[in-house]
Amino acid sequence: MGLLFASAAFPFRHIIKKGMNFLRLSYGSTYAKMAFSGVMGAWLHVLFDAPLYSDIKPFYPFQVNPLLGIFSHSTVYSFCTVCFLPALCSRP
Repeated sequence: MGLLFASAAFPFRHIIKKGMNFLRLSYGSTYAKMAFSGVMGAWLHVLFDAPLYSDIKPFYPFQVNPLLGIFSHSTVYSFCTVCFLPALCSRP
């Protein structure tokens, strides 16, 4: 999914850059950066969801989710919030 998103978004990188400039965020992208970001984003999303939802199978084709329940919902959401705060404050 990450590679698919990168492939779909790459032709629009100049439009994305205009939006990022409007938000005063620096942006310079290559296909490699977009592909890496897409793949990492997809896997991080799976890994953040795996402790919360029983239907997530992070190690497919294995039908088990050994990460289920190792963290509470509030712990996962708190971690995501704490990680998001530096991103808000890192504007140039």
